[in-house]
Amino acid sequence: MRRDSLALIADEYARSFLGLPYLWGGDDPIAGFDCSGLCIEVLQGVGLFPHGSDTTADGLWRKYLRVTVPRCGCLALFGSKERATHVAWVTRVYGEAVYIIEAGGGGSTTVDLAAAIKQNAYIRMRQIGGSGTRGDLLGYVDPFEV
Repeated sequence: MRRDSLALIADEYARSFLGLPYLWGGDDPIAGFDCSGLCIEVLQGVGLFPHGSDTTADGLWRKYLRVTVPRCGCLALFGSKERATHVAWVTRVYGEAVYIIEAGGGGSTTVDLAAAIKQNAYIRMRQIGGSGTRGDLLGYVDPFEV
């Protein structure tokens, strides 16, 4: 199957989780996801199986091919020079605007649904790039190009 076809299937799967709660350490669609749990589930859904340290944001940053121009199916990584601390699924790119699906708004204290609601932490779509850029964007990787 071509890279773009597989990425579109994965993207449809990622979109199916929009609105689910954020859960620290979460890796399932019933209880909720954290950022890496969401991306790992999407990749596993299309037959890519990251293992071990590769299941963290930093592991994903180090595992996959870095690209300068993102497209649907890439992962956006955030953090510092030392390590990636957040990962999101790239769903669409229009010019300089990159749209991501992320499990965001939570952190290590988001351990149940009540905390997720209180912190407004859930799986959501956001724009990065252009006027909506985050200052801690490290770059992009393409898990479909190995």
